[in-house]
Amino acid sequence: MHKINRVCNNLNAEAIILNAEALILSAEAIILNAEAVILSAEAIILNAEAIILNAEAIILNAEAIILNAEAIILNAEAVILSAEAIILNAEAIILNAGSDNSKCGSGGSN
Repeated sequence: MHKINRVCNNLNAEAIILNAEALILSAEAIILNAEAVILSAEAIILNAEAIILNAEAIILNAEAIILNAEAIILNAEAVILSAEAIILNAEAIILNAGSDNSKCGSGGSN
């Protein structure tokens, strides 16, 4: 009977050791899960920051498009003003030529 008790005590001790090892493994699993949650949270934060940066880039691109459109309009206005200046110069040449008919084909003495 004494020998049976000793065997049972040894088995109980081994069971306690195995349970303790199982608890340690469970604690390690909990720690790993907590680390995974932290990494997931960090990934979510990084994704949110990337979304914000992308939104800012979209806004900057839109502003650049607007500025380019304004530059195109200003260039078109400059072309129109240049064309108007050419027309005015042509009209001035015509007026000057018309007022100075005596020099053209009048057969005057040289």
